[in-house]
Amino acid sequence: MRIDQTSISKMINSYKKSDLSKTNKSKKNRKKDQLFLSEEALQLQKSKVNLNKSFAVDKEKVSRIKEQLKQGNYNVSGEDIAKKMLNQVINKSI
Repeated sequence: MRIDQTSISKMINSYKKSDLSKTNKSKKNRKKDQLFLSEEALQLQKSKVNLNKSFAVDKEKVSRIKEQLKQGNYNVSGEDIAKKMLNQVINKSI
C-alpha cells in the first residue's frame, strides 16, 4: 500500500463522513428530558408567588418615610400605634 497525501486525505474524509453520519443518527434517537409537576407542587408554587406578592414593600412609602426621618419631621400618632397594637393582640387571640 502506498501512503501519500491523496490517500491520507481520502481516509480522513471517509472518517469524517462516517463520524458525521453516526452523530446525525444519535441525535435523531435522542429523547428530550421532561419534567412533570404534581398538582400539589403546582399549588405550592402558586402559593409561594402569592405570598411573595403579599409581602411586597411599598417602595414609595418607605422612601418618603426615610426622607422624613432624615429631615427630622417624621411624626407618628400615639393613637395610631395604640390602635395597631390592640388590633394585633385581638387578632392573635382569635
